[in-house]
Amino acid sequence: MYLGLEGKKPEHTSFVIANLSIQYLDEIHWPGLIQIGTQIERIGKSSITFEQTLMQEERLVATAQTVIVQVDPKTKKSYPLSEDTISYLQAFLKNN
Repeated sequence: MYLGLEGKKPEHTSFVIANLSIQYLDEIHWPGLIQIGTQIERIGKSSITFEQTLMQEERLVATAQTVIVQVDPKTKKSYPLSEDTISYLQAFLKNN
């Protein structure tokens, strides 16, 4: 999934990974191809939570949850998502 957030967030902000949790359900073989499905599970005040599934050869091999937070690099503190960004991201919400 490409979110295309360029131009949707203030230029002086960036996103950082605040949490990443992976549950391995089956062996993942190398070399090999992995298909990753991604959807937004939750939109917070300054964060976005993604839910992901990893498939190899039509087998579910892992699930993951990732939380990214928009921050101001100067202050290193979270920075609220704009209403425009929240509205844009809602199209990618899990149960939409």
